[in-house]
Amino acid sequence: MTNNLLPSPIVDRYAIQYSELVYEAITIYKNSDDKWGVLSEIMPGVFSILVEPVYNSISFNHVLNYLQAVFYPEDHWQVDGKNFYFYDINGQVQASVLGVSTVQIDEGGCLLVLKEDAMGLLDNKGRSVIPFSYVSLHFLQTGIYKAQQGDGYGIIDVSENVLLDFKYRYIFNQVKNDRVIVQDLNSRYFTFHFPTRELHALPYDSIFLASPNTGAEGKTAPGLYKVIRQCQETEFDYYDNGMSAFTGIWGIINADGAVKIPCDYAFVDVFEGTGFFKVAKGVFNFYFEEETGNLIAEGVKWGVVDTNNKIIIPIEYDWVQEAEEGQWVVNKGGTVYFNESYEADHWAVRGGKSELYS
Repeated sequence: MTNNLLPSPIVDRYAIQYSELVYEAITIYKNSDDKWGVLSEIMPGVFSILVEPVYNSISFNHVLNYLQAVFYPEDHWQVDGKNFYFYDINGQVQASVLGVSTVQIDEGGCLLVLKEDAMGLLDNKGRSVIPFSYVSLHFLQTGIYKAQQGDGYGIIDVSENVLLDFKYRYIFNQVKNDRVIVQDLNSRYFTFHFPTRELHALPYDSIFLASPNTGAEGKTAPGLYKVIRQCQETEFDYYDNGMSAFTGIWGIINADGAVKIPCDYAFVDVFEGTGFFKVAKGVFNFYFEEETGNLIAEGVKWGVVDTNNKIIIPIEYDWVQEAEEGQWVVNKGGTVYFNESYEADHWAVRGGKSELYS
């Protein structure tokens, strides 16, 4: 049993098994019948039911400040048989979407709806904006969506004007300065400018999300991508989506295609949320160590640069890892290996001499 410190009499009165404070004085809860409802604290220690506990799940969305309640008719889950009700913080129904698979509130405050394997868009009152005629829809920026028809991706506005035709293999999700990166059927990359509908070629062989790769698993760096020129796949591509999977000249770009860190390095990695980047120079040599079976990485030296590509730590170490913001542990003489002994696999170093660098 988990609850957000509701008074014991309230827990007992409503047979609460789980509860969560989601907005100021509003608490969602599940009762002993596995039904979800919502309580409102109308004054200190005094609660009333805001939404009756009749739903199979309830969550809270901070874009619209809506309570999203899901009901299974006959208490039975069906792919396209779920009813969604959207309550405001006063307990009034603002929208209802019936007999569908999923509903998601997007960043623009509209309802992305999947029904019978097709997606459409409703406004925040449940009125149709884009009909159910797409394989997928994804919010890019206000009024503009990435859409999929068949195997092709394109870009449309909320009036279904086609801004970019459906002849693209992939369209990235991050937008900056009215631009998004797209990949055509020949694997070439471009930036697409929404207002002018112009495409500008990008000189990269591969573009990836800028997530930490050489350390413990972390979040993707918002607004940034890793890029490679002269990209070659290796035989070790099943180990990670980065350092050992591809060789080439690496850099970092913004979501609008502007260069952040030029393609000057054997590898570039991000330190999550710090504004610093871990860089390597040299030529990688990967092999499996006989004694341990570990994948080993040799042939490069490591350092750190800032967002202006200014060297913060000289590129002369056998390994660098973050200790805390603005401080790193550097190593000379150690062996870099892929550590699979923990839940989050990551590159690490053993042996050599390590010291704190700040």
